[in-house]
Amino acid sequence: MKGMTRSELAEFNGQDGKPTYVAYKSKIYDLSASKKWKSGKHMLKHDGGADLTKSMDAAPHGDDVFAEFPIVAHLVTEMTHAELAEHNGQDGKPTYVAYQGKIYDVSESKKWKNGQHMMKHAAGQDLTAAMGAAPHDAAVFENFPAVGALVEEEVVDEHVTMAPWPLSTIYKNFPFVKRHSHPFAVHFPIGLILAGFLFALLHLFFGQGPHYYFERTALHLVVLGTLTAPFAVLTGMQSWWLYYGLGKTFKLMFKLIGGIIVTVVGAIIILMHVANPTVLTGELNSISYLYIGLYGAEVLLVATVGYIGGQLTFPDH
Repeated sequence: MKGMTRSELAEFNGQDGKPTYVAYKSKIYDLSASKKWKSGKHMLKHDGGADLTKSMDAAPHGDDVFAEFPIVAHLVTEMTHAELAEHNGQDGKPTYVAYQGKIYDVSESKKWKNGQHMMKHAAGQDLTAAMGAAPHDAAVFENFPAVGALVEEEVVDEHVTMAPWPLSTIYKNFPFVKRHSHPFAVHFPIGLILAGFLFALLHLFFGQGPHYYFERTALHLVVLGTLTAPFAVLTGMQSWWLYYGLGKTFKLMFKLIGGIIVTVVGAIIILMHVANPTVLTGELNSISYLYIGLYGAEVLLVATVGYIGGQLTFPDH
């Protein structure tokens, strides 16, 4: 006889042409033929697709009313992985194992003595994946009663519940922000500043052209890179809280402080150009060399911060 969970039983409520099933003491009866269960309702009080075990105590009749109806299944208990683990065959507990969502009681099997099988598998676990390497097929479970169904526990993201508003709302409705905002944001200052320095070198290499296209591009890129750097820092602090619990390690602190320095140095480079618009287009002097030196240091710093970030993301590479 097949097993049926409470959620599966609820589907057979006598509505929309479905049969009317009810459960009583773990047995599921088909009451579709009963005139007293027309349209899945009984006495305007009880609904089809429900377990009536507790309700029978207040009924004006006994459980003999079920005798004339066929038993179509038995009600099985839904268990989480944690609840299944409690039935490990130890200390007098029953020996349960799960396979493809069903939970079987293998307590009577001599091969599961003391909750162990072949000194390899422990009871109270889901054996679905392990069956692929077993010397037998899943037909062995047909010899044991199915006593439950394995259900997945709803995973509660503690960061969503712990985060203050409006972060909690953002995390809930836009999970992308929580997981991917930093990897997304950090590539902008890295790419922009590296490209900007390349254009500054191209300007120096090709000399003083009439329109200074390379020099203008170098300035615009460092401006954009500096403006995006604070977003990389802020999203990095978010990731630091979410995934590292604000724990302080050398790499994490270097990445955080390095990101702040990148922003500050970028701002200095921009201010130097604002104060001296011809810093690279006029005759090169000590200020020009300081300017290009700071730009080069900015590139080394942003590349190092990016490399450290890569090590944190891919620690085995």
